Amino acid sequence: DLRGVESHGLLRLGSYYGNRISKGFIDPTTPFKIISETPTTALIDGGNGCGQVVSYKAMQMTIEKAKKSGLAAITINNSNHFGIAGFYSMMALEQGMIGICMTNSQPLVAPTYGRTAIRGTNPISVAAPSHKEFPYVLDMATSAV
Repeated sequence: DLRGVESHGLLRLGSYYGNRISKGFIDPTTPFKIISETPTTALIDGGNGCGQVVSYKAMQMTIEKAKKSGLAAITINNSNHFGIAGFYSMMALEQGMIGICMTNSQPLVAPTYGRTAIRGTNPISVAAPSHKEFPYVLDMATSAV
């Protein structure tokens, strides 16, 4: 909400997360685990938990790996909605790094002239430090809903 993206903040707290947690669709304990890991990569099973919890941890891990190796990438599966992609890519800015975050989504969008939703919104975010007053931040979906 503080970044002006009200569709991904408190608005979803009760209607999306509370509803899905109470129906057992999301595990609120977010029991994620690392499936495989190298010095520069990792695969995390999100445990069908809250996307924000596991995504925050994954970006922290990515930043620590990148500090040691210069570059790192972590993927997550079996997770849920994680809010705005820009939040995670911007975490790298605090360390003077470039951050990239992307995800897929369920089919929500019909193609041009189509009637059936077959494409996801598939958000992408890139954040890069700048020598100017503000950093470069791209936070977008690959479609409009």
